[in-house]
Amino acid sequence: MHLDFTDTLIAPLKLAGASINTANTHELKAAYEVLLKQKPHVLTYQYAISFVQEAANADQLHMAFAYSGDQYSLNGDNEDGPWQYIIPKEGTSIWIDCLSVVASSKKEKAARQFINFLHQADMAALNANEVGSATVNREARKLLDKETLADSGLYPHPNIIKNSDFYQMISDKNLRQRNRIIKAVAQ
Repeated sequence: MHLDFTDTLIAPLKLAGASINTANTHELKAAYEVLLKQKPHVLTYQYAISFVQEAANADQLHMAFAYSGDQYSLNGDNEDGPWQYIIPKEGTSIWIDCLSVVASSKKEKAARQFINFLHQADMAALNANEVGSATVNREARKLLDKETLADSGLYPHPNIIKNSDFYQMISDKNLRQRNRIIKAVAQ
């Protein structure tokens, strides 16, 4: 498991049919109870890639919370390695990497040029194919390798997306409750 105020709660909340962004105290308490029940079976709360790279008992890790594309890092040079990225039918979180330019930037023009360069269809396709990530660039999708396009971890079935949630801002009160849960689970 990955110890984080949002990510750690994804599995138990989705299993219960709740949103990953819920502020409902009863739903969060039920998720906490599930996390406590699974605790004896958790090898680590460290991020899977870090654990595999650092831990002496990394060979004991057989399943982990990970992000789409992490299987490529976990498998290293072995394209047919043991790690696969699978999204449960109940859904998951949907995340998007974003680039932005700080309003006070002294290099705003260069930063915008770089972002525009990365968003060109050929560059976006190259990035998606090489890194093993999805692209939102429709023109780039036309240039993707068939394997990348067929990767259900990168381009999930519409039913999976329907059951999933985008990360949202949560209130300070919700954050405090989630942090209490994480601290209690980590003890």
